Amino acid sequence: MTPLRQTMIDAMQQRGFAVRTQQTYLAAVKDLARYFHRSPDQLTPDEIHAYFRYLALERHLSGASCRLYLNAIHFLYLQVLHWSEFPVDIVVPKKNKRRTRKNKDIHNLKRSVDFNDRAISFLRVP
Repeated sequence: MTPLRQTMIDAMQQRGFAVRTQQTYLAAVKDLARYFHRSPDQLTPDEIHAYFRYLALERHLSGASCRLYLNAIHFLYLQVLHWSEFPVDIVVPKKNKRRTRKNKDIHNLKRSVDFNDRAISFLRVP
């Protein structure tokens, strides 16, 4: 285990991160190192930006997955490597706002309840 990895584990444990969060963050940082074939502490902000372009445009990761990688790498550079700032401007993909079957069913149910409420109030005798 590298000293950087152990330092990151220690920092996450001190902050009370869940075990699954620790595993996910470590996997994200490992992917970053594997992509560039060198340690993340040797990367420049431009290289980190290029990595996020790769995640979004070539690997087609969702916005949620990109944000997970962003949070892990942000933690590494600010909390573990003690960068004073994280000068990487990253744009993550937007969520796809399709109407799902569940949303349609809920919408139809609300319309049905509204219709029934109006019908009952119309039929009430004053």
